[in-house]
Amino acid sequence: MSNALKSALPLALSQPENPQKRNVDWLRITLVAFGLFVAIVIIVALVNVTASTSSKTLDAFCSDLKKSDYHDAYSQFSLGYQHKMSERDSVDQWVSLGIVSCTYSSVREDGDRASATINYQNVIGDDGIDQAQLIKGNDHVWKINALESKPQNLQA
Repeated sequence: MSNALKSALPLALSQPENPQKRNVDWLRITLVAFGLFVAIVIIVALVNVTASTSSKTLDAFCSDLKKSDYHDAYSQFSLGYQHKMSERDSVDQWVSLGIVSCTYSSVREDGDRASATINYQNVIGDDGIDQAQLIKGNDHVWKINALESKPQNLQA
C-alpha cells in the first residue's frame, strides 16, 4: 500500500484500539454507577429514619414525661389539641402526678389517623390509662390529637 493511500485512511482504521483503555473505561463507568446506587440507597435510608411515625411520636411523649421534660411532651400535641388544653394546665397535671413510667400498646393506624393505649405509673405506684388519638398533618408529622382518660386513672 502506498504512503498516499495510508494517509488517506481514517485514523480509527489505521490504528488498532487499545483493549486496556476500553477495560479501564468500563471500570470507571461501573464504579460511577455503583457509587450513584450507594448514594441513592443512603438517601432513602436517611429519609426513612427521620420520617415521623405514630410510634415515634408516642416514644417521644413517654420519654419526655419520664424525664420530666413537660414542654417537649406538650409539643407532641397537635395544634388543635393544644388549643383545647393549655401547656400550663398540662404541665401542672403532669407535675402533680409525678409520672415515672409510661408505655403504650401497639399502635393501630388507619390512613392519617392512629390510636393506642398509654399506661402510666406515678411515684407511689398508682396506674393510669389514657386512650391516645393521633393524626398525621399535612406536613406528614404525627401528633397526639386527644388523650381520653380511662377508669383507674392516677391520683394526684
